[in-house]
Amino acid sequence: MHRALMVGVGKWEFGPMDIENPFPNNEGSVNVWQGDEDRIMPVTVQRYIAKKLPWIKYHI
Repeated sequence: MHRALMVGVGKWEFGPMDIENPFPNNEGSVNVWQGDEDRIMPVTVQRYIAKKLPWIKYHI
């Protein structure tokens, strides 16, 4: 849990929103599964990221 928290709130060397689509030919996607009662990472943050990066499929 500690490491997950450090990843979530720690300083990154890049902006997550700057990640380029690793599937430029739509041959795949990244699936994010999250419980709607998650108290570590707000659901609104994950939804925002999934809207901005269309190759991410978000599931609750």
